Amino acid sequence: MRYLYLSLLFFLGCDYYNIYYNARDAFERAMEEKEKTGKVNQSLLKRAEEKCSKLLQFYPRSRWVDDALLMLGRIYLELEDYPKAKRKFTELITYFPESKLVDDAYLYLGIAYLRTGDYEYAIYYLKRAIEKGDKRVKEEAITELLFVYLERGEVERVIEEGERISDEFPGVREKIYLVLARAKAKLKDKEKAMEYYERLLSLSLPPGEEKKIRIEYAWFLYEMKEYEKAQEVIESIDDPEVMLIKGLSMLALGDEEGVSFLEDAARKGGKIAIRAFYELGRYYEDRANWEKAKEYYTRATQGPGNVEEKKLARKRKEAIERIKKYAEEEDEAKRHFFTAETYLFDLGKPDLAEIEYETIWREYPDSPYVVKSLFALGYINELKGDITKAKEFYRLIMRKYPDYAAQAKRRLDEIEGRESKEE
Repeated sequence: MRYLYLSLLFFLGCDYYNIYYNARDAFERAMEEKEKTGKVNQSLLKRAEEKCSKLLQFYPRSRWVDDALLMLGRIYLELEDYPKAKRKFTELITYFPESKLVDDAYLYLGIAYLRTGDYEYAIYYLKRAIEKGDKRVKEEAITELLFVYLERGEVERVIEEGERISDEFPGVREKIYLVLARAKAKLKDKEKAMEYYERLLSLSLPPGEEKKIRIEYAWFLYEMKEYEKAQEVIESIDDPEVMLIKGLSMLALGDEEGVSFLEDAARKGGKIAIRAFYELGRYYEDRANWEKAKEYYTRATQGPGNVEEKKLARKRKEAIERIKKYAEEEDEAKRHFFTAETYLFDLGKPDLAEIEYETIWREYPDSPYVVKSLFALGYINELKGDITKAKEFYRLIMRKYPDYAAQAKRRLDEIEGRESKEE
């Protein structure tokens, strides 16, 4: 009987160790794959989650419970299920205060709060990790704090502290260079941001991480109008987002072949496809091909998720539909006026709006829309920086439409007040 009892204990011990080992193996393989490809293998993570949950359910007193809780929290972090991640890290801290893994739990809990925008909690837990953790945990927590400060808009603080510790903490130099690059990018300090991105890429990065950094860097270069450099940075990468950046950069340089890259990105599906369809809509809209623009905007609105380009595409599609509807309006002055309003306020096309407003003023002088059109022409010329012409429209209103003279005078006074300050 004693032999059977010991055998059972041995069997149970092996069983929960095997469960933990299988969970750890699946999790580590998922993380290795992420390092290589930059993508999360959800299947492996789900397998690791299942094994950890089984260990906690059937063997709540085993020696690997705290390990399983930490692993589960990290799994949920990777899956972006932040409420569950927070709960698991908190359980580890609460129920296993003497565990050697508590310091890591504080660190990852801080990261979870950072990713949900709860910056005060993120700072609290990261500071606890700094107070309690070993050198590795402290370095990581201090670096993650920089990302918190960056998100809170404390850019100068990030730069000052990041530059101070960049040589002091070689183990996390990659993250320090990244946060410094982002901080300099926020300040539009192109040269310094490029310097830190280049330093970062000079390090020996895992392939998946290097790919992400190159794409981020390329977007920054695109925003800074460094279109050729943006293409150069991502030249060797095969990815839908890379096709998107290449397409946009080529079009910005006047290379119409960029359209085919946008179409290739759109065919890949997902969130990148939404952005690609939206940009294709903008391309055809800028060329007054309204039907083609509407087609691509419609396709953008049908994509998955709730991304900004989806909302923008819907608004522009609706604006194009309104312009088409206005074309049927019998009152020609009214048709020109509401078309102009749509161009100006919904599509951001002041040049097209100006043509419509000019038509009303010149061809329909008795229209009830003429005064509004003159004010709009003054405003558009202010936008364009043609202040002399803007003043002419406001003075015209004062001469011909006395009921609106006071309003036009205020606009003139504002312009002249700005001019005197500039002098």
